[in-house]
Amino acid sequence: MAAIPSTVFAGVVFSFGWLSVSPFASMPLGLLLLLCAPVLIPFVLTVVNLAEQQNGRRFSGAPAARLQPAPEFRWRDVLTSRRATFAGALGVLVFVSFFLAFKDYRGTPEMVNGALVFTDHGDVIGPATERQADEARTRETRMFSGHLMLFGVVGLLARVPPATEVDSWGDETRFREE
Repeated sequence: MAAIPSTVFAGVVFSFGWLSVSPFASMPLGLLLLLCAPVLIPFVLTVVNLAEQQNGRRFSGAPAARLQPAPEFRWRDVLTSRRATFAGALGVLVFVSFFLAFKDYRGTPEMVNGALVFTDHGDVIGPATERQADEARTRETRMFSGHLMLFGVVGLLARVPPATEVDSWGDETRFREE
C-alpha cells in the first residue's frame, strides 16, 4: 500500500519537473529518491513472481505439488491491453523527458570553494547562477522521478497470472488466489 502514495508523489514531482524551476528543486535529490523508493516494491514482487513461475517454482515457498512453467510467456497475461497502452504511453513520455533533460545537461550544480559551479564527475565545467542551478536540479528530479513513477505504475497495474499445478493424477489445475 505504501507504493500508491509514493507513485503519486513521483508523478507530482515528475509533473512539476516540466516547469522551468520546480518547487522540488531545492529538496536534496537523495530525499526525493527515498520518498519515491517504495514504488519499486510492487514492480520487484511482480518480476520475482513471474521469474519463479517461469522456472516452475512457487514464490510462497510452501511445499506443494510440482509446478509446470507456462508454455510461453505472454505480456497480455500480465497487462491487459488498456493497461499496457497506458503504461506504454507513460513510458514514451518518460523516455522523451529523459532525453530532453539529458540534451540540456550542463553538469551538476555544486558549491566549490564558496562558488556555485557546474561539475561533471568532479571536474568544474563553469560558473552557475542560482537560477541555472535550480533549472538543472529540476531537470534532474524529473529524470529520476519519471523512471520511478513508471516502475511504480507498471508494478501496480501488473497482475501475475496464477501458476499451473500438476496434481498426483497428472492433471493441470490453477492455484487459487487466497
